[in-house]
Amino acid sequence: MTEPLPEPRPTDTDGQRELTAQEIADQLIAAVNQAMPKAPTRVQTDIPMQAASPPPVAQPGTPPMTPREIQIGRVALYAGTGVSLPILASSVFMVATEHANPSVIAWTTGGITSLSLLVAALGSLIKRIAAAAPPPPPEVHNHIAGDLYQDQRHVHSSTRGVWAKTNNQQ
Repeated sequence: MTEPLPEPRPTDTDGQRELTAQEIADQLIAAVNQAMPKAPTRVQTDIPMQAASPPPVAQPGTPPMTPREIQIGRVALYAGTGVSLPILASSVFMVATEHANPSVIAWTTGGITSLSLLVAALGSLIKRIAAAAPPPPPEVHNHIAGDLYQDQRHVHSSTRGVWAKTNNQQ
């Protein structure tokens, strides 16, 4: 597969002329084309290709959910956060006072539960009030009878040139 390189030509002026840059480039291209194997650049088949879509990949972050599911998840997250802090505070208070009476625990957790139910009820009440809000006022169309002058001029604008010069003409 390998062929010996051609003998170098003398560059002396022994009756031979020097090669031009174009001739040298042509010889180089011919040598590269001769050394490179002939490989097909494209392949044509009669087999029909089917469009294949990759399977869905789970993305980091919140999983895909409907807006309703997202709202329920957020309410649960915020309600849990709002309830856990008072429970923690009451637990620390009971441990600090060394008084963990079952009735105190019942009143504490019952109070927190009723507080969270109150907040949920207020939230739904606010939503109902917002949904029952009156619609925006209707559009008002004024009909004027009598002498009325309405300006109906048209301004034709033309901007031309490298340095923009605008000439507004009526």
